[in-house]
Amino acid sequence: MPVDIAQLERRLGHSFDDDQVTFVRALVANTSMGTLEDVEDEERTRSRLTQGAFIASSLGLSVTLGGAVVVVYGLGSPELLAAIADLLPHLVTLTFVLGLAQTVALIRWLRELNRNTRLLLLGEPRFSESEVTWGFFIPIVNLIRPYQVLRWVHARSDPDQLPNMGDVEVVKGLATYRQVAERRVFHPSTWRELGFPIGVYWGSYVLAALTGRSAVWSWWLSTSTGLLAALMGVLVVHTIQARRLELFRRMQRVLTEHEREE
Repeated sequence: MPVDIAQLERRLGHSFDDDQVTFVRALVANTSMGTLEDVEDEERTRSRLTQGAFIASSLGLSVTLGGAVVVVYGLGSPELLAAIADLLPHLVTLTFVLGLAQTVALIRWLRELNRNTRLLLLGEPRFSESEVTWGFFIPIVNLIRPYQVLRWVHARSDPDQLPNMGDVEVVKGLATYRQVAERRVFHPSTWRELGFPIGVYWGSYVLAALTGRSAVWSWWLSTSTGLLAALMGVLVVHTIQARRLELFRRMQRVLTEHEREE
């Protein structure tokens, strides 16, 4: 059923500009509530796993750096220092494994966002899912491709592609929708522009990878920047996903009111 924009605007109490009208027509014509809810659930789960991987990596790096500081500056008894020194190689191995897990989680999250952005007609991705994956491994390309994907996904997740229309009320037997909707609401500050944080995150990630661990000074630099990248990664993943969840909430508001018209 074609969408009556004027009637939909009256029901929502908001007016759409030309870009938003185009967005709404495509949304109503090509997306169902069930599809949108499935995508939201998948992304919510995937983003939590990705943030968890970044947090685990940051904890491992923090413990390793802390242990190295204790040993270098002799902050403890000889027995304690000897125990920590023996443990450090194992911690370094652990941080390497956690770093790999963090990268795998990031790739899978970006692949899912890339695919869902196409599925929901939020924009045609610049890269396919395979190009997103291999962009992390091809020399030279891996210095810029993941950053490009992050910036593109961030831009296409802008909730202001639709106006903020508030919570939905009881609709067609979806009795739990209002409760879920209240949980989805994010303050605008949580989806602030991420250009600088994304740049800091990826710059730290690249620097940590390039410096390596072949010398003492490079180990300190690589591990410290790796920790910064992991911490910034938590912020980047959380904020991009917050933008998308708020956009999904607004899209569901439109779909719900359109279903009421029918």
